[in-house]
Amino acid sequence: MPTNRKRTPRSRKIPSLNKGEINWLYDRDDPLENKWTDCLFMTKEGREALWSHNRKDVIEWWIENRPCTRPQRWWEYDAPKQLVAGCDSSEHCAHQAFRTRIGGIGTPDHEALSVLPSHILGIPASWDWHGAGLADSIDPDNPPLYESQAAYLRRHSILTPGELNHLRRHPQLLEPDRVLPEEPEE
Repeated sequence: MPTNRKRTPRSRKIPSLNKGEINWLYDRDDPLENKWTDCLFMTKEGREALWSHNRKDVIEWWIENRPCTRPQRWWEYDAPKQLVAGCDSSEHCAHQAFRTRIGGIGTPDHEALSVLPSHILGIPASWDWHGAGLADSIDPDNPPLYESQAAYLRRHSILTPGELNHLRRHPQLLEPDRVLPEEPEE
């Protein structure tokens, strides 16, 4: 009997994602679901393939729901990269995406210690928080300031026309991001 259903070739079917993969792709931290631990056990190539296969859908959702920003995976895999000063040519640290520092007091660990630089959303992830004396501690009255994600995306001509319109209506998205000291654990 004839049917009107359209057949989807097997090669074009999208594999279903588990909750951990969705959380990893969309920057969701769900402590009840162990965040995205499934992805931690994937190979580097597996994570790159997961992002590559889902990039378009994630970015479309992200731009619609969080305009003028990008998810962490975009920063890791797609953002324009720069050579990290003082870094050797190792694949991990030689080229990373980072936003421009505008001011403030505090030194990222990779500038003062023999540690590899790492960035979260384009801002250094590791700082001398508690005054170990090896670098300038973050001054809570004058914390490090970095260009906003919107400013970074605009500077690199990455914003979509819809995001540019959103930015015109929300100029506060261009205000710098502050790196504040962590609250001490009790």
